[in-house]
Amino acid sequence: MDRGSIRDGLDRLNWATGLSSLNSAHGGQQSMWGGMDPALRRELNVIRKLVGLRYQTPVREWPLTFVESVNALFVVREWPDGTITAYTIPAPSASR
Repeated sequence: MDRGSIRDGLDRLNWATGLSSLNSAHGGQQSMWGGMDPALRRELNVIRKLVGLRYQTPVREWPLTFVESVNALFVVREWPDGTITAYTIPAPSASR
């Protein structure tokens, strides 16, 4: 089987299943099925970005703020690509 016939078969499969063709914006990887829920798609993209930040060092961290109403610390960080993340973590208990 030559590459042309393999490519034709994949194109037919993509058309039949609703999958988009290879997309250079995704580094040549298959993008998600076009019928996927937009909200779920956004959430998965956020997770993908956060995982990408996992091994980077923030360029700026704001002072930790204790939010008494929820007993948590508020964390804000800026990353090399300009992304800002903000989240809460449970405050450490004094009994430990």
